[in-house]
Amino acid sequence: MSFKMTKTERELADVGDEIGAIAETNSHWFAGLAALVESSGKRVDDMTVGELRSLITQRSDTYNRIYADFEGRQEVATCQI
Repeated sequence: MSFKMTKTERELADVGDEIGAIAETNSHWFAGLAALVESSGKRVDDMTVGELRSLITQRSDTYNRIYADFEGRQEVATCQI
């Protein structure tokens, strides 16, 4: 059986997955995201979904850039939310 989703339904599901996955990250990634949120000057509840998603992307990019080159190896660790 196939289930068709509208574009809006797919976007809502993607946002839920992305934000929900924060709790499953490691402590280094999580602390880095918290620092980005704090540096924004906003409380988490005051951020828009788009702002939070942007910080998640920024943190993932930074984390992957740091740890993918760890010990000179590519793709040692990647985090994608």
